[in-house]
Amino acid sequence: MKIFLDFDDTLFNTRAFAERVQGVFEEYGISRELFWSSYQDMKGAFLIGWCYSPEVHMQRLQPDHSFDIEQVRKKLGVLVADTRRFLFHEVKESLSFLKAVGHTLYILSLGDYGFQMEKIRGTGIDVFMEKVIVTQGDKAKALRDERVKGEGTWFIDDRVRFIESVKKTFPEVKTILMQRVGRYHQDEPNNFCDYVAQDLAEVVSILQRKQ
Repeated sequence: MKIFLDFDDTLFNTRAFAERVQGVFEEYGISRELFWSSYQDMKGAFLIGWCYSPEVHMQRLQPDHSFDIEQVRKKLGVLVADTRRFLFHEVKESLSFLKAVGHTLYILSLGDYGFQMEKIRGTGIDVFMEKVIVTQGDKAKALRDERVKGEGTWFIDDRVRFIESVKKTFPEVKTILMQRVGRYHQDEPNNFCDYVAQDLAEVVSILQRKQ
């Protein structure tokens, strides 16, 4: 089977990572309050289709706030070079098992291309993947671009809007909503979600039952 996996909040603890990014900014004079208020301002300006980039964030802050942008850039580079500690605990073992039993794995992630690829490569899980796809648009369109056929394909994401879009475009695709315990702004399942899982180990169990 082909299995398309979201990255943020599905495989990767994005909340913990974002807190560490904020900590880097704070080390160089950008307070926690300023970091998050400016983050929300950027997000609000785009409404939809926005993907976080620390480079853009720095550029937005620099005209009005004094900090060493090169030092922040360097420290963030060290952070994203090794992001293994932000993987959820069961992810590496589960991916290794899925690949070993013959499934073809893909990451299909929404994000700023450069930053997202750095985060993913830093985890080391790209070695399990047939391909890593980073998009700033609709994930169903990304699947169309990959010439995906619905039968024999699974799609796992923590966002219902992407599951809806994929299911409407490819009705044969089986979908799993990832609902990790403690996830903020948790989406609730609807009729487009074939299954719900709390972690990747549970995804493995679902796939084993359906083979």
